[in-house]
Amino acid sequence: MKWASTAHVPRTATAAPEVMDLALLVLDEYGRSTRRSDGGIDAGPAVLAGLCTILGPAPTVEVGLAALRRWLQHSSSGAGHPALCGGMAGILLGATTAQAVDPSLGALRDLVRTALTDATTARLWRTTPLAWRDYDVVSGPSGVVLALAADGQGPVGPAARHLVSLCTDNLLSGLRFGDGLGDPRVQWGLGQVNTGLAHGVAGVAAALTAALSAGADPEFRQALRRVCDWLVDQAGTDRYGIVTWPPAGGSGHRSSDEPSRRQAWCYGTPGISWMLHEAGEVLDAPELRACAATAFASYCAAFDPDFHLDTAPVSSRLGVCHGAAGVLAIADAFALHAGEARASALGAELEALLLAHSDDVIALAASDMSLLTGAAGVLAVLLSRTSPTRTWMRAIALR
Repeated sequence: MKWASTAHVPRTATAAPEVMDLALLVLDEYGRSTRRSDGGIDAGPAVLAGLCTILGPAPTVEVGLAALRRWLQHSSSGAGHPALCGGMAGILLGATTAQAVDPSLGALRDLVRTALTDATTARLWRTTPLAWRDYDVVSGPSGVVLALAADGQGPVGPAARHLVSLCTDNLLSGLRFGDGLGDPRVQWGLGQVNTGLAHGVAGVAAALTAALSAGADPEFRQALRRVCDWLVDQAGTDRYGIVTWPPAGGSGHRSSDEPSRRQAWCYGTPGISWMLHEAGEVLDAPELRACAATAFASYCAAFDPDFHLDTAPVSSRLGVCHGAAGVLAIADAFALHAGEARASALGAELEALLLAHSDDVIALAASDMSLLTGAAGVLAVLLSRTSPTRTWMRAIALR
């Protein structure tokens, strides 16, 4: 691949110096490392390289190029699966964002987009028994739809139509989790409908919302409305006053007022309330937006970092999926797009928390540069706080 010169890199904004210095340190160490990556390809390093190049001073291009060389060495490991995390959808997101570093990555983006679209025309996903990879954001078609919609150049239909086929009744029986694939960690959800954004119906709703925004068929609206109505019906209020959701529902019982410590992007009020806001926008349903605003405001009022953020491991405390970075991204989204003042205050608190743990972010980068659990995602969120360059967030159902 022919690497681009620094002369043609677009620059639209600058990032806070403290955040940029931290991001460049981490990215430089990643680019210099000779350690083999594990776990397959992830968009994290490429997204971070693109953001650093767009928002940083001109010399950051050389750091970004070194990081991309390493990233591309391992990209073939994700070529056999369509997933957002560890597959082609992740390569698409990474290549799209990293064109700021090297415009010739547009050729890779086009190649991967075509391969991804072709792959999703086959019957890749089951309708029964249902495992996470048959529908979710992290490993399934919901993530594929989000990545294609974020790219904005290809059809999202085949994967999205599969999701519609799972949402044909008001009880969402087609989304009842039925196969843990031998993983004992997910047995708790068998026979139920997962609610979360990462592995549940909130992620399906996010994908259907993205498909509708991209011009999908009217039948998608009916499916999306079913999912949203089901989620609104599952909501309860815990003893801290947070309007929230259990990790799974649909078993004929209401959630108790017992508070959940998992309140993050992946599960709980932050991710689900943001999804309801977005669905309310595309469906022109003010009652869904009102539900979302009430839920997130209740979370802001009761947020306790010592309770709602894990103490260990560091990826769970700080990362996008389980931790502070994901909640920060959602708070920013509510502040920017819904005018929520309390969300803005929460965002400032979470940014300060993350920067206070900068040494932990550096340590995390040595073992995890992924978007959802690693240092790249934490830093990408911090860099994007005041930036107009937020398109990458659409692949994780944010903006």
